[in-house]
Amino acid sequence: MRRLVCLLVVSIPVIAHAGEPVRVYLNRDGATLRGGHDDPRVGTSSIASSGDGGQLTVPRYAGSDRAWRSTVACVQRHFAPFAVDIVDERPASGAYSMIVVGGSPDLIGMGDGVSGIAPADGVVLRRAIGYAFSDLLRSDPESTCDTVAHEIGHTLGLDHATACHDLMSYDDCGAKSFVDTASACGEFEERTCDSGKPTQNSYRMLVANVGLRATPAAPAEEEPEEEEEEEVWEEEEEGDGWGDEGDADSGSGSGSDSGSGFDSDSDAGSDADAGSDEHGGCGVADEQPRGRRGRSITLDTGGDTLAGDRWISIRAHASARRGVADVELWWATPDGEYAWSCAAPPDDAPVRCTRDGDDVTFHLNVGTGLRTVAAVMVDHRGRRTFSDARTLTLE
Repeated sequence: MRRLVCLLVVSIPVIAHAGEPVRVYLNRDGATLRGGHDDPRVGTSSIASSGDGGQLTVPRYAGSDRAWRSTVACVQRHFAPFAVDIVDERPASGAYSMIVVGGSPDLIGMGDGVSGIAPADGVVLRRAIGYAFSDLLRSDPESTCDTVAHEIGHTLGLDHATACHDLMSYDDCGAKSFVDTASACGEFEERTCDSGKPTQNSYRMLVANVGLRATPAAPAEEEPEEEEEEEVWEEEEEGDGWGDEGDADSGSGSGSDSGSGFDSDSDAGSDADAGSDEHGGCGVADEQPRGRRGRSITLDTGGDTLAGDRWISIRAHASARRGVADVELWWATPDGEYAWSCAAPPDDAPVRCTRDGDDVTFHLNVGTGLRTVAAVMVDHRGRRTFSDARTLTLE
């Protein structure tokens, strides 16, 4: 596990509209990339220069579809409070960064202590290309998710942190998030941050660099279901019970367009058991635009400013042609992220849920401060559809 800073790259500024979210594409399909300035649209990567002959071929992600869905949902939760859109379909236009998920670090001549690598220049990079070596991580959703989130953090201006529970830390001490805590920078020993400051607060730095997520526009217009998909569904066992199990796991747990260096990161937590993380969070990006294919969910928080230190109610209305199997509430605080199922509410948290048809109401005993919340509908085929995310102020 070591930190490398090299590959001086000429800056290519990217003009973005004020408030425009940063888009990050998670690529599971593999890629062949040439050395050059980072640009996922044309297949050039500064890090690819370290590959054989100045070219890098990353194989397709080796995990299952279920593990991939869990990984994507987990990354979405980590970035839910911020103006960062995490998608796993390549954008058709506009600037976006890409994290290639697959392969192992020997592709760039590095040892098994390196689980990921990404450009880093202390600013937001909107066309960066980073790598998460999921073969080394055994495609475990939680470990892969945290590695991907860590590498994205570098492309958004974050340095390594020493706070153990911070996603930018090398330490392995349990569930991680972008924590609202001032931390010295460093890998194994404390050092001055690359910014020149003595500490870094990952949460607040992301707020400063990309902003908190604004309430998105209304759901997209529904599109008709494909006929072929309808025929396949008719052959499957139907169910409309609230507790029916879906096919997908729950979640596991403006700048210039180039960097003057890159960060390689160690395999922290690669031996973790596969499975879901009881600490989920607020995801916002969908498998496809909201309202597509007969699936939608809306969220009613009762306002953006609520009284804190009390029980509050948050309502969601879900709709799915295949039937609603579950609705989850994803909740992010500056200290962590959580996911609660209405079908199986937690015993160890002050959260309750009631359902009336496809309308659900979560009751939470909350404190004060900023929170980000979203609702997730799971249909009977295990597909997740996300509501708009809301940032709440609890006073």
